[in-house]
Amino acid sequence: MACSTSRRIASAWLPSISSSESGRPSESGRLAAAGRAWHHVAVNKIFKKLGAIVGIGVGDIDLQLTKHSFKLGDEVHGRLTLRLKDPVDGKRLVVGVRATQERERTRRAHDGSRERVTETVDVHKFEMELDGKRRYQGEAYDVHLPLPADGAPRVDEIGGTLGELARAVSAVIQATRAPVNWSVYAFLEIPWKANVKKSVPIVVG
Repeated sequence: MACSTSRRIASAWLPSISSSESGRPSESGRLAAAGRAWHHVAVNKIFKKLGAIVGIGVGDIDLQLTKHSFKLGDEVHGRLTLRLKDPVDGKRLVVGVRATQERERTRRAHDGSRERVTETVDVHKFEMELDGKRRYQGEAYDVHLPLPADGAPRVDEIGGTLGELARAVSAVIQATRAPVNWSVYAFLEIPWKANVKKSVPIVVG
């Protein structure tokens, strides 16, 4: 009889506790939730502050060109617009045109053997300063960049046997040489921070 009474008391008491716990979070639960929310806010503030220090997330550069296909001797025209989230003290704003090519060379490895490596080298580079030391944010600039003229004598203009030999050698060189990659680039140099950069590929033929 006593055992039966105890079971009824326990069954009546346990659901009341369960209902209370499921209907309202405990004090420890509320503290844990508040701690997670504070941690999330603190981490976001730290990353935002760190980004501002090193220049991450400062903004970007919009570089629009009138066309993207050129010949040697042409001039590149376009418009550069800064899109910075906040005013930034910059050292200089530069725009340029670059031609790169992959080349193989042989170097000595750590074990003394020789190995072939591929590296990217500049075969042409021209840049100019659009603006100097000042505070930047949303300024816009016109871009005018000259491409190099082909001043080397063309092999098809050379006559006779010498011309035939020159054309044969040129054909072999062009078949084995890596392609030249051209691009127009711009960057805002910011002291003690990562520079804001932009690069647009172009075709020069």
